[in-house]
Amino acid sequence: MCRGAERTVGRMGNVGFARRAITEDELEQLLRWVRREAPAREAFYLLGADCGLRRSEVIGVRLPDLQGDRLFVRRGKGGFTRWVPLTGRTIRACLGCCELRQSDAPAAWNYTYVGVFVRNDFYRSGVGVDLVFHSLRHRFAMKLVNSGMAIHEVQALLGHSDISTTAIYLHATEGRFDRAREMIEGGEPGGPAPDKGPTLRLVG
Repeated sequence: MCRGAERTVGRMGNVGFARRAITEDELEQLLRWVRREAPAREAFYLLGADCGLRRSEVIGVRLPDLQGDRLFVRRGKGGFTRWVPLTGRTIRACLGCCELRQSDAPAAWNYTYVGVFVRNDFYRSGVGVDLVFHSLRHRFAMKLVNSGMAIHEVQALLGHSDISTTAIYLHATEGRFDRAREMIEGGEPGGPAPDKGPTLRLVG
């Protein structure tokens, strides 16, 4: 499981409720249900979970946007474009998705329709009513941050115009203080813990 993926990310933008990242177990549960009941939508969810796309960005994806193991996001928020990596399972799902085959076809996924089937799929698959599509994007971001990727690189992959938005994920991760202490004291991440020495106690 992505360490810390179950943690609440916090209030984002003007949304009035706290969002959390979908856990690895919940994602697999959702994908199993989708493959059985609505296989054409597997690509939709993987573009969020494995590529970090927003719901509005997924709606605009077409097959020509897939370039090898990368995806060109041409309808990013604020009119910005970017490249994101593609996982093998996302490539396979996209190639098998009829909604993505025609570059000049009208969008098969419109925003309202997507909102309805996302809520229904989350509910019927049993993954939790507190999840939203953005929970998939949070999962992508949390995995990058927990892997130690530089915050500016995470910002570029998420398409954030302001790095302060990306920095929210730093506050939601676990173990960052332990990793920082290991680096300062010369230890290797994941290796034996260095001698922590005396503990500073403040009096008064």
